Amino acid sequence: MGYYKIKSISLKPKEKKIILCGASNNVTPITYYTNNIVGENEDYHNAELDLMRAINGGGYVLNNSCYKWEYARMKTNEEIYNDKNTWQIYDDTKKNYQLYYRGNVSWAKDYCYIELTDTQLASGEYKVEWEDKKGNGKTYYNINEYNTKQQKVMTILENYYNVFMKYFNEKRDGEYYLCSDTYGYVEPKGTNGAFYYNCSTIKTMDYKKAYCLSNLISKDISIKKEMKKCDS
Repeated sequence: MGYYKIKSISLKPKEKKIILCGASNNVTPITYYTNNIVGENEDYHNAELDLMRAINGGGYVLNNSCYKWEYARMKTNEEIYNDKNTWQIYDDTKKNYQLYYRGNVSWAKDYCYIELTDTQLASGEYKVEWEDKKGNGKTYYNINEYNTKQQKVMTILENYYNVFMKYFNEKRDGEYYLCSDTYGYVEPKGTNGAFYYNCSTIKTMDYKKAYCLSNLISKDISIKKEMKKCDS
């Protein structure tokens, strides 16, 4: 399955741009390109919703440099979806709207529900989804069912977006460090979950990075805020 490795994401609402620096996992060597993912005539907010979908659906895999985005993704899933990603129903087009079949090809019986009559087709309630090159078969979808599903999709996406941006814009002052009752002071070895333990010095970082690293390492890891020294 293809996906994009994302090195950076920049929201530019005033310019109606969302700038991504990413690389396809299917291309060797890995080559990063910068691109505006908002289409020329696309609504900016709809592009934001598509970004949310891609981040949580696995189409965009975030590099370590995007830890603020990863923090928002993790916290959002914890709050409203219990990390089950139930909203990915949008990515399954067969579930977005009922498909109907008209024609004489054997494979249609595997997933289509009824054969449409000429009266149903003439009513304008159905639209062609696909047809084979020989014209032997066509699949249609019911427009009313499609619109109903899309409304549900947008409602869930808007809710996801609002919670996600709440955590993305969250502010936490100060510097933080990782420690454990078992391992003492902990210093991560990169961002793959490995770590040094019983460290004599404390490596500090902002809260969002500390949160992401603590989840990678262990449930036994705590996040502590560094106390500032009093001026003498």
